[in-house]
Amino acid sequence: MGRSGRGALAALAALSVSSALLFLPAGAGATGTLTFQVKASAKSLTVTIKSSQGGTATITGPGLKKTVKALPTGTHKVTVLLTKMGEAERREGKNIKITVSLKTSIRTVSATEKVKL
Repeated sequence: MGRSGRGALAALAALSVSSALLFLPAGAGATGTLTFQVKASAKSLTVTIKSSQGGTATITGPGLKKTVKALPTGTHKVTVLLTKMGEAERREGKNIKITVSLKTSIRTVSATEKVKL
């Protein structure tokens, strides 16, 4: 592997991934980001997703109904319904782990975050 290849690999390894902020890979001349915030209500969660690239967003977690939405570039609010188990956990005030993934034409990235119901 040449010198430039090792430098690129080291730069890639130095990237840190936060649970709410992901950097999409450079490809096809574009670099993008994915951020999300979660707000709980009685029977659902509202997930606000901000992405600089369009794609298919998937939101999953225990006690949540799996939600898949095609989202263009920008900020979007997605409502995710709770299952019966999720509603019971909400009454008890438990935490759940939510996974948000975004599949673009280049790659799929995902992030997780613990949320108190």
